[in-house]
Amino acid sequence: MSHKLLKYLPNYYKQFPEIQALMNSEGNEIDKLKTALKWILDNQFVATSTETLKKRENELGIDSLGGESLDFRRLRIINRYSTRPPFTMKFLEEQISAMAEGRQVTIKPVVAEYKVKVNMPAKDADIINEMDRTVNVYLPANMVCEIGVADENRILFDEKAMIKEYDRYTKLGLWSLGNSKFGELVNEVTIID
Repeated sequence: MSHKLLKYLPNYYKQFPEIQALMNSEGNEIDKLKTALKWILDNQFVATSTETLKKRENELGIDSLGGESLDFRRLRIINRYSTRPPFTMKFLEEQISAMAEGRQVTIKPVVAEYKVKVNMPAKDADIINEMDRTVNVYLPANMVCEIGVADENRILFDEKAMIKEYDRYTKLGLWSLGNSKFGELVNEVTIID
């Protein structure tokens, strides 16, 4: 549908076929311009972007698989953009609930064991992987996350974490790869099995 420019002209000009043809062709160009402008505006924002999602994923270091939906890709990009400190338990709960898309998620901190347990029903591996990444970004380095994924009443997936103790032979920062042995494994303790 072309933009009707002829209606903006005085009646005197409307009678000439050359002016009518000119206004019709310019109306088509204005329609193309409006379409291009809408595309540019839509791709400025993550929630409405389509073709610029790949560029944003590259900027954030996201490896996108072929079968992911546009909605999930947008959600993941918004999640990555919103990972800014300070991180509180409430903020973590909000982020994971947003990723769960309405599913019931339980987050239980076990302070004495330096753990956070996250349980949710999920059938989509992409959401589980993104949740795992999100939790590991938010948690302090001395805490471990146990993600339990339940299908109705059964647990399908769990994590394992270990602490490894090394005797170092060199000082950190002075060791060069291949010249000497860095250290030797002394003890290995499984925290979560």
